[in-house]
Amino acid sequence: MAKIIYEVYQNQNEHNAAYGKWYGRVKYLESLWYGRVKYLESLNTRKLSNHIAEHGSIYTPDVVYGVMEKFRSCLLEMLLNSKKVKIEGLGTFYTTLECVKGGAVSKDKFNILKDVKGLHIRFLPEQDPA
Repeated sequence: MAKIIYEVYQNQNEHNAAYGKWYGRVKYLESLWYGRVKYLESLNTRKLSNHIAEHGSIYTPDVVYGVMEKFRSCLLEMLLNSKKVKIEGLGTFYTTLECVKGGAVSKDKFNILKDVKGLHIRFLPEQDPA
């Protein structure tokens, strides 16, 4: 059975209204030590491909990796063509623009180069319980 592991921590920021309050956060298990510094390591595409192939798949890790790489490149292509991409059972990927504070004074004065700070890829998890 899958389980999310968490830890409880106290807010130590004296300048925050929530100073001294206690919160929960996910405790990630994959980590590497370099000297005295601990780095969190994400499960990369290659490792996930190996994991999928180990689940009784008829496909080798290289084939799974190739499909996942194609998925990644096509997902980015669709997002950069202003399309939302829904993956059933997972959620929806979409893009948003981050605009400068205050905005443009009028529609005619809006300039994409000066009024937009960034383009972001967002993800909305599927809301339907499976």
